[in-house]
Amino acid sequence: MITEKIQYLFPKLSEDSYGPTSVFQIGKQMRIPIYFQAGFFNIKVDRNYTLETQIFNERNEPLVKTKRSLFISTQTAVNEMKVSNEIVKSSKFVFSVNSIIESTLILKSNLNEAYNYCVIINLSLNNQVLDTSKTYFSISPKIGGQQ
Repeated sequence: MITEKIQYLFPKLSEDSYGPTSVFQIGKQMRIPIYFQAGFFNIKVDRNYTLETQIFNERNEPLVKTKRSLFISTQTAVNEMKVSNEIVKSSKFVFSVNSIIESTLILKSNLNEAYNYCVIINLSLNNQVLDTSKTYFSISPKIGGQQ
């Protein structure tokens, strides 16, 4: 039996962008918002999942940690999928969810060294981790101007 899974995870430039980004170019900013698109498979309705996101630098030092909930009600599923309550409540109903997660990365020094990062996301239910996924991105100085 397939339990709930993280289908994909990738960093992107903004909440509205659709494609993955592997390198972010910045000027002298000390804070940079990083968005992540994540997809979840086999999510069950009326369960309160927890999404925990952590960002590590290349020395494996933790920099950012966030927690938030992922909850899909039966009514939301019925309205989105246009199917009956009975089908949504059945054990065979499969629901796929896309979610946008935002973290703010605070840069603590000038961009004079490589900035490579790893993002790890955990999908949990009742304090038990169901699935984990990770992805990588880099931050480099903006070439040809200041921001």
